[in-house]
Amino acid sequence: MLDAIVDHKRVAVPAAFGVGKTYLAARAAVWFTNVYPVGTALCITTATRFRQVQRQLWPHIRKVVPRAGLPGYCDTVRYKMPDPYGNDVVAAYGFSARPMIRPRCRAFICRTCCSSSTRRAASPR
Repeated sequence: MLDAIVDHKRVAVPAAFGVGKTYLAARAAVWFTNVYPVGTALCITTATRFRQVQRQLWPHIRKVVPRAGLPGYCDTVRYKMPDPYGNDVVAAYGFSARPMIRPRCRAFICRTCCSSSTRRAASPR
């Protein structure tokens, strides 16, 4: 996986649970931010849910930065590094899309998304 991200723009890693994909992704994100000069690269980490970014990926990132003696510091989902002028520059951050709100169903009886108190006749179209 790590060799592939150097040579390819997109890399998919189909694997079972608990084999270290998140562990390697965290190290790849930190590697990416430290290979380029501060302020010239930004690593955006994403997941389907924000809790996945915050509770699964970023704990690994927060551990690896001080253990490796890398410059900068991490907060909940941001890795900041000092530039040559002493300013903190965001080098990586965690992001997730807002949850989608499912619209109400217009079916006469819908057992999947409408409760019994909100069932109504289908409107004519």
